[in-house]
Amino acid sequence: MRRPAVQRYIRRHLTDPDLDPDTVAAAIGCSRSTLYRLFNGNELFVQGYVRELRLQQFLRLLQKDARNAPIYALAQRYSSATLEQHRREGSAGSGYSKRP
Repeated sequence: MRRPAVQRYIRRHLTDPDLDPDTVAAAIGCSRSTLYRLFNGNELFVQGYVRELRLQQFLRLLQKDARNAPIYALAQRYSSATLEQHRREGSAGSGYSKRP
C-alpha cells in the first residue's frame, strides 16, 4: 500500500461526511496503524490531510461562487460539516479572520 493511492482514495471520497481514518483504512484494506504509518513523516496525518483538502475545496468554492450562494450552501456542497467548523478551520489554516 502506498500513500499516493490512499491520497487518491481520499480525494475521490472527499465529499463523504463519514470520511475519517477508520473508513479510509477499512476501504483500502489496512489497519489504522498501517494507515498512520503511511502518513508518518508527512506534515499532516490522515484527518489533517482530509481537513486540509476540504478547506482548500471550500476556499475555491468561496472564490468562485461566493456571490451566487450563501456560505452554508457552499459548505454543504462538499461536506456535511457545520458552518462553525469551517470558520474554525478557515481562521486556523488560511490566515483569514472569523469575522469580516
